[in-house]
Amino acid sequence: MGFTSGLIVDDDFHYRKPIMYHYIGHISKYIAPGAKRIGWSKYGANLDVTAAVNPDGSYVVILLNRTKEDSGCFLRVNGHIMRVDLPAETLSTVVIEK
Repeated sequence: MGFTSGLIVDDDFHYRKPIMYHYIGHISKYIAPGAKRIGWSKYGANLDVTAAVNPDGSYVVILLNRTKEDSGCFLRVNGHIMRVDLPAETLSTVVIEK
């Protein structure tokens, strides 16, 4: 899979926005400039994850369920565990305030 994040313009000046364009727009609403990526672990191949801590101390976890099935996962942050339900084919964000 190639990485195309910007607009794609054809010879007739029609444009389309690839899905990564929308992902980046979504992620940039939650992960602030100056944030630092933090470690995470996952068990299984059906979920893509990234996580960061923002300069204000809030944690952000981005979860991508690529499957056609609803799913769920557990997040453990600083000893606290929470269940997150993930609808099929969705990008979900969890923000944990400091």
